[in-house]
Amino acid sequence: MFRLPPYPSPAAWKSLSPSQKTSTRASIASALAQSTSLPESKLDISAAIAFVSIYARDHARATLEGLIWGSDSKQDDKSIRQRVLVLAGKLGKQLELEALVDLAIVYAKTNSTQIRAILAHTQPSQVRAALLPAFTQLLSTSQGIYALRKTSYCVAAFLAVCPEDSLRVFARDKDFIVALAKVYEAGLADISRSYGGLELDGAREADEWERLFVETKVSLIDAFHIIIRTILSDLASAKGPSLAIEADRTFDIIFALLSSENNQASTPFFNRTLLADYQQSYDLAQTLAAALKNAQEKDARLDVLEASLRSFDDTERKPGALKILLRSSGIAVGVDNLGKGKGKSKAAPVEPEDPEIDLHVSQVLDILPEHDPAYIKALLKLPPYTNPSQVIDALLEGTAPSFEAISLSDEERIHDAARAVNERRNIFNEEKFDLSNVHIGKKTQDETTVLRDRTFIEQMKADILRRAEAISDEESEGEEGAKVKAVAYLEDDVDGVRVLGDGEQSEDSDHEDEKPSPETICELAYIRDPHLFDRDAQTRRSKARTELREKTGWADEQLEGWRIMLEKDPRKDKILQKHEFAGNQTPIVHNESGASTLVGRVGPDAFDDMGGAYENIEKRIAEMDKFREWSPGTDFDDYIASPRAYTI
Repeated sequence: MFRLPPYPSPAAWKSLSPSQKTSTRASIASALAQSTSLPESKLDISAAIAFVSIYARDHARATLEGLIWGSDSKQDDKSIRQRVLVLAGKLGKQLELEALVDLAIVYAKTNSTQIRAILAHTQPSQVRAALLPAFTQLLSTSQGIYALRKTSYCVAAFLAVCPEDSLRVFARDKDFIVALAKVYEAGLADISRSYGGLELDGAREADEWERLFVETKVSLIDAFHIIIRTILSDLASAKGPSLAIEADRTFDIIFALLSSENNQASTPFFNRTLLADYQQSYDLAQTLAAALKNAQEKDARLDVLEASLRSFDDTERKPGALKILLRSSGIAVGVDNLGKGKGKSKAAPVEPEDPEIDLHVSQVLDILPEHDPAYIKALLKLPPYTNPSQVIDALLEGTAPSFEAISLSDEERIHDAARAVNERRNIFNEEKFDLSNVHIGKKTQDETTVLRDRTFIEQMKADILRRAEAISDEESEGEEGAKVKAVAYLEDDVDGVRVLGDGEQSEDSDHEDEKPSPETICELAYIRDPHLFDRDAQTRRSKARTELREKTGWADEQLEGWRIMLEKDPRKDKILQKHEFAGNQTPIVHNESGASTLVGRVGPDAFDDMGGAYENIEKRIAEMDKFREWSPGTDFDDYIASPRAYTI
C-alpha cells in the first residue's frame, strides 16, 4: 500500500535551500503522480487525506495573505497543483468540510469546474450546521479591513463553486443575507471613516486600504449576486403553491434589505446600500418582474418593490468608488504596449466588447441560466431584441430564432459584403491578346533559340537605320547653314578694316551695348576679387565696394548675402564660366564709310584670336612697333598686361 508523506509546513519550506526546495518539489510531484495512478485499494487513504488537507490549508492561507500583500500564492509548480486537485477528486467524499472550503479558496478562480465536481458531494446538513453560522458570525463581527477582505473572499469563493443544494442553504437564510448587507453598508462605512474617507476626485495613486475597501465591496456584491440568482431561479421555476412560498420568502428578504436603505448617499460602491449598487449593476427590478411573469395573479408587492428599486436608477451609470480599481489596472504609464512581437503579421481585428450587452446577457442568464451566453448575446444584437426583457419574453414564448439560424444569417451577411466581382477589368481589357505567345509551364528556351528568331532583328535594323539617317540629315542642314553664313561674310563689300585707337568707340556702341544686370556686375566683380564681398567694416568702407554699390544699387547686406548664396549654389562654376571668354568676342560693325570695324576687348591672348594674323613672336614684335607709332610714350607691354581693355 502506497503512503504519501506529509506535506511540508511553511516553516519547513523556509528552512530549505533553493536546491533542496527544487528536489523536494520534484519528489512531491513524483509521489503525487504515483498516488493518482493507483486505485484506492492500494492507497493509504488516511495519509492521502492528511496530505490534501495540509496542502489546502497552507495554500488557502497563502492565497488570503496574497490578497492583502500582493504576494504570489502559488508556491508550487503547476504539476503539484494539478495532481493535488486530481487526488482531491478521488477523495472528495471523504474530505472534511474544512478541507473543502480551503480547496474552494485555492482553486475557485483557476479550476472552478473541477472544484465544483469535488464539492458536489457536500451535504447541505453539514453546511447548515457548521458553515452557515460561521460565515454569519464572521460577517456580523466588527473586523478590520484586512480580516473583512479575507472573509468576503472566502464567502464569495465558496458560494461560486458549491452545489445548488448547499447554495440554497445560504439563499434561504434571512439572517445571513442581512448580515451581508450590513457589513457592506455600515461595516465598511465605519472602516472608511476610521481611515479618513475615500478621495475619488484626485488622480493620485490609491492607498492600500482604499484598494482593499473597493475589492471587499466587489466580493460582497458578487456573493450577493450568486444568492439573488439562486432565489430568482427558484422563483421562476416554482409553480402552484410553491410559487407563493418562494414569492413570500423573496419579498421578505428584499423588503428587509430595503428597510435599511439610506437615500442621502449618492456615491456608487462607496456609501450607497447593497440593493442600490446591485440595482445599478444588474437591474434587479427587471429580473424580478421577469421571474414572476408566470404567476397567475400579479402580486401587489411587486409594484411597491419595483418603484423602490427604480428610485435607485441613475441616468448616468457612474463608476463611483470603482474608479480606484479602474485607474489602478491596465498598462503602466510610459510602457509601450503597441510594439509588434516576433511575428510579422498583424493580428486580426477583434470586435470590441460592449459592456452594456454583457450586462444584459448576465441579466438574462440570471433568469434562464440554461441558455448559452453566446446565443443570448447574438439575440441581443438583433433589432427586435434590444433589451433583456424582450429576449426573456421571446425565450419563454418560444418565438426567438435558433442559434443556428442567427449564425447562418450572419454568414450570409458577411458573404454578401465580401462577395468578389465576377470579372476583373482594367485598362488592358481592350488590347488584343495573342494566345500563340502564351507559354504555360517552365520555359525550355535558351539563348540559341532566342537568337534564331529573326522576326524582331529586322525590325531593329530598320529602326537603327532610320534614326541614323535622321541624324545625318540634321548634320547636313547645319553644315549648309554654316556655309551660307561664311559666304555672306566673304562676299561682303568692305573697303578695309579700320582699327580704333585708344579711347575711341564705335558709333553703334551706344545702341549695341545693354546695361548689365546687378547679378552680372556682381559675378564679374567676384571673378576679379572675391574678397570684395567680405563682411567687415574695412571692406564696406573701401572704394571698390562703394563703386559696386553704385553700379548695382544694392546695399552691403544684399551684396554679402549674394556672395553667400553664390558659394552655396551647386551651379557656381557654370555661372562663373560664362564670363571667362567675354573679352575675346569680336563683333563686326559697319561705319558710315562702309568699312568694317572689329570691336572687342583685348586681353593678353586677344591677338591670337584675330584670324591668325599674329602667328608667331616676330609678327607680335612688328605690331608692337606699329603701336608705338600710333601712341608714342605708351609702353605696349605694360598696356597689354594691364587689366584695362582697349579697342583696335
